[in-house]
Amino acid sequence: MLSLAKRVSLLNESLVHYRTNSKTNITEKRAQSVDCFIKAANKLYQNLQKRDILDFYIITYLDRIKKSFVWELSHCTEEEREKWIRLAEQTLPPQVAAYITDKREKISIIISAYNTEKYLRQCLDSVVSQTLKEIEIICVNDGSTDGSLGILREYAKKDSRVVLISQKNKGLSFSRNNALKIARGEYVQFVDSDDLIREDTCEKLYKNAKENNLDMLCFLGYNFTESPKIRQKNPYWSYDRILLLLDGKKIFNIRDVKEKICRMIVSSCLTLYRNAFLKRHNIEFPLGLRYEDNIFYLKALTKAVRVSIDPEEYYMRRLREDSITQNLRENFSDYFEITDIALEYLRSIHIDESVYNAYRKEKLDWCVRLYQLYGDGACKKKYYLRLKKLISKYNGTSEYLQGSQDSSHYYAYVFLPITFFKSKVLKHRLCQHILTRMSVLRIDIKNVGTEENAVAIEAENSAVSKPGWFSGGQVLTSSTEKGKIKISIITSGKLMLVFRGPDVRFEGKRFPLWNDYKSIKIDGKEILSSPVAVWHDKPWSYEMSVKDGQEVWIEYEQQPHSYSRKELKNTILKLNPTSEVIHKNIDALTEKIEKMINQAK
Repeated sequence: MLSLAKRVSLLNESLVHYRTNSKTNITEKRAQSVDCFIKAANKLYQNLQKRDILDFYIITYLDRIKKSFVWELSHCTEEEREKWIRLAEQTLPPQVAAYITDKREKISIIISAYNTEKYLRQCLDSVVSQTLKEIEIICVNDGSTDGSLGILREYAKKDSRVVLISQKNKGLSFSRNNALKIARGEYVQFVDSDDLIREDTCEKLYKNAKENNLDMLCFLGYNFTESPKIRQKNPYWSYDRILLLLDGKKIFNIRDVKEKICRMIVSSCLTLYRNAFLKRHNIEFPLGLRYEDNIFYLKALTKAVRVSIDPEEYYMRRLREDSITQNLRENFSDYFEITDIALEYLRSIHIDESVYNAYRKEKLDWCVRLYQLYGDGACKKKYYLRLKKLISKYNGTSEYLQGSQDSSHYYAYVFLPITFFKSKVLKHRLCQHILTRMSVLRIDIKNVGTEENAVAIEAENSAVSKPGWFSGGQVLTSSTEKGKIKISIITSGKLMLVFRGPDVRFEGKRFPLWNDYKSIKIDGKEILSSPVAVWHDKPWSYEMSVKDGQEVWIEYEQQPHSYSRKELKNTILKLNPTSEVIHKNIDALTEKIEKMINQAK
């Protein structure tokens, strides 16, 4: 009745008086008729399923049936309890019987799906085909509007290990937390619904975790675009520095990692967690925010006693333009709040000062970089104020940025007082940063033919994206002076290369950032007869026929563009419209950057 009711009301008065302790009451003889409860539980399950609402109430159903079953058995003798447990296992659906009788699987795999119909079958096939069979697969349909729910119900129907939860769209964190409530595995593994895992993943990870009594087992993966057979390099996914620090020590914890904490790979999907450990420390994902992995992983890492690393690649992560985590431009501001929560948490547990300072520096630096890359447009001032408040809260000043020897940290000069600008070293590095931002190249790459035409791109020190407006194509950006790109052709067609500058705007209008190409070679052959200057609205294009499986190598070399003094000054101001430091020192900056451009050429 409750599952079907549209309007329910509560009158908080005692109007019925319930007589207890009567020897003639039917409930007093409940130990003799637990089979009636099991039949009722089975019938309720069937009715919810028949009305297509079982997956919306599965968590409530399992919770209620288990509590009631425990209550029923509490009135029974040991012999009677064993009889009724056997009957429940024979009569109830396997997942229900397993839950109420506390049957433990080795691993619970949690998959949250939101409008991933295109990739979902491939993901589920990689999970149900695991060589380790003692697994539970909890799938959460997070309010999908495409065919994802139908696919999940199909797999749940044909594989009794699949437990399906349906809910209104509430986000990844809510979905995973919901699944954790009913997870029965000794260990928990998260898989995104557009990704894949190797077929021996669960077997090997469980064996390692069990033999070493681990709270967390970290492992590796790789990125792919069109085909999981074609790997994309990801320098971030590496444990080389951590393994070097550990010097052969296989079991460790945060005290061993110390200030190298930020070299750990923050990804829930690249870690196997002990289920009891998560529950004991009440570790959940924060609601309503992206980059939720940072908080979940950080809390787990600070609480874990036994952590280990398996350096094999088990996980295959799909790169796609509409992914939540890969769309930094739209979602980056959530990282400010995540950083705030993380630093507040580390303060609250009184973590070692060296660990706190290393983590604080890394995260605040990254917030500054995100702001510089994506904090433009109408909300630029709002982002600026939020970031300034964040840095002030956890640092007071920006001194920790001054001490860095990594020039990438000097994005933060937008926050420095004018007195700091008087330093020649700071001035030089600020100019280097501005010049780097002015030298970002962009190449639009597409294989034209049929719907199956595609490319896989590998390039070091470059970012590759698949924006929604560029159907079937990919965009590569880089700020390196020289570079090499490998393009793997999928389906014969025509490869189109468009060399242009970044899409940067001031007051809503795009303005030119020029790139001068000295050389562009394709498969070792120079295709430029003379240097060419491009910007976003004035690109240079090249086309060539390609065959399925062909590998095309592109080598490029660029140099800073020679602007007039007036053009250079105007460009610097438009790139940094909110920086008082730059505006007050624009003439000196322009002169310095002009000299650096001439020296580079």
